[in-house]
Amino acid sequence: MNRKDRLIKIGLVIARILFGITFLFSGFVKAVDPLGFTYKIEDYLISFHLTQFIPLALTVAVVLIILEFLLGIFILLGLFRKWSTSLAVLFMLVMTPMTLYIALENPVADCGCFGDALVISNWATFYKNIVLISLALFLFVYRNNIRPYFSSKTKNIVLGFLLLFSILFCLYNILYLPIMDFRPYRVGVNIPEQMEVDLNNGDVYENIYIYEKDGIEEEFTEDTFPWEDSTWTFVDFKAKLIKEAKQPVIEEFHIVAYNKDSAGMFVKADDITQQVLSEPISLLVVSLSLDDANESAMKQITTMADYAVANNIDMQIVTSSEAGAIKQWSEKLGNANLNFAGMDELTLKTIIRSNPGLLLLNKGTIEAKWSSRNLPKAQELDRLLVKIQLKKNAVPHNNSSVRLFILCILFVLPLSGIKWYDRRDARIQTRK
Repeated sequence: MNRKDRLIKIGLVIARILFGITFLFSGFVKAVDPLGFTYKIEDYLISFHLTQFIPLALTVAVVLIILEFLLGIFILLGLFRKWSTSLAVLFMLVMTPMTLYIALENPVADCGCFGDALVISNWATFYKNIVLISLALFLFVYRNNIRPYFSSKTKNIVLGFLLLFSILFCLYNILYLPIMDFRPYRVGVNIPEQMEVDLNNGDVYENIYIYEKDGIEEEFTEDTFPWEDSTWTFVDFKAKLIKEAKQPVIEEFHIVAYNKDSAGMFVKADDITQQVLSEPISLLVVSLSLDDANESAMKQITTMADYAVANNIDMQIVTSSEAGAIKQWSEKLGNANLNFAGMDELTLKTIIRSNPGLLLLNKGTIEAKWSSRNLPKAQELDRLLVKIQLKKNAVPHNNSSVRLFILCILFVLPLSGIKWYDRRDARIQTRK
């Protein structure tokens, strides 16, 4: 092998690793939270005045997630070399100009290309895509030099498995809660602590002095001003921001109670944020929109309200719906123990990816979260409350690592089995 061939071989290994892992990671973290990626697509559609396509946002999100995930795997394993490298180039030819426009116009604060796991700026996204399109072009040019990890006999089996795995994984995280939570409201987080402002990391300003001499104005700092030269005449002073303050992890978390007026209409009343966050135990039912809430789950919530009253537990149904929708649901559910409150729509989207979803708080610490499809029974709540009392406010165990390990096993074992079959078949063919 000559020097050029060696360099191409090394370049292909590096390009496949960098491009494949980037796409695999991007697809995986978005597959963990497809609804989060859907919300990001909706933000883009609103910014581009294409709101008529919002009903398609979830479908588009899932298709893009699966495409990224499969493309990353194909590049890493060298599968379908012609199609995967061609698709990689086409994908980047579309995304790179788009991200340049987004960086210039800044319609949305961050691209969402790595979900909530890794938030990068729009310009960083564009620079990343410049690198990726270069890698994609290199892979396309030398695609025939890529050695596939699986044989032609089993590559379609691998494709079927990967497609099934990615679809089922997305569906699970849509129907239930994400198996990993990268947001500020994950289990174990104390909300009041995340709302605190660090006074030691406030805005840092530099004093700028503007002086004039011989008709020329110049700017000086306290360190650069020529104090020994008295011929300069003061003109103006300004403060220049050189470092922005570190913002709290949770900036917007306000709960406003709804009470009935004399006419029986729901109206906004007091801010009950501190009340909810200071309760020893409180249940927070999150419904982004009551009109879209799962009706069966809301009936379970009605039963849970009786449980909460019987056990002296504060329970609030927080929503961004208007007072009219709250009145309709209050009458429909017909339970006087239901308490409604209002919250910001974006905050509700961030707290939980279910409508309704349920949080159990212990003095502001999120002890547990449930989706509308696995709301807890009274017995489960009893057991959990006993555990919380015994822990004496200890942060609960987060089982994301266990889930990730199980997921890796479910992913790697079938691929290993297919590879074992490949090698076994190759040995048999060699003996013949």
